[in-house]
Amino acid sequence: MQLRLLRHATSVLWVNGVRVLIDPMLSRAGAMDPVPDAADGRRIPLVELTLDDEALGKLIDRLDGVLVTHLHRDHFDSRAAELLPKTLPIFCQPVDADRLAQLGFRAVMPIEAEHEWRGIRFARTGGRHGRAPPRAGSFRQRAPPGFRGSSSGSWRPGRSRTRGCTTPPRAPP
Repeated sequence: MQLRLLRHATSVLWVNGVRVLIDPMLSRAGAMDPVPDAADGRRIPLVELTLDDEALGKLIDRLDGVLVTHLHRDHFDSRAAELLPKTLPIFCQPVDADRLAQLGFRAVMPIEAEHEWRGIRFARTGGRHGRAPPRAGSFRQRAPPGFRGSSSGSWRPGRSRTRGCTTPPRAPP
């Protein structure tokens, strides 16, 4: 398993030969208004992606799916809605499924509790967002029964963790 942080919550997970983009905020640095009630009032994203446009395009072409933990613009923005192929499977919370479908995505897969897809099991868990009270809606990947090792990486820093895979990690193609 390999997890690469691109910026903020935007990450790419490679597991079992499958590539999943997590919480795509793909706008250029400073393209969006500040987050309301943020301490510093700076425009977001605060930094550029770690990929230029050509590398981002190549990554998008190689994606197998997208995981959107929730629809705040710092986890799924208008540039992601514009750039991501509408045929990609998009995993999300049930409350976000209609909005993603309205944006033209044709393979929206809301996860009520757990979902198995291409050897990956997604499970919703409780979580906290900022200073808000705990709520359901974050995700984690569970290790299969009998798995003896684990690799950790965060779906959302400080919240849920990804754990384990059934095949040895492979370098991304």
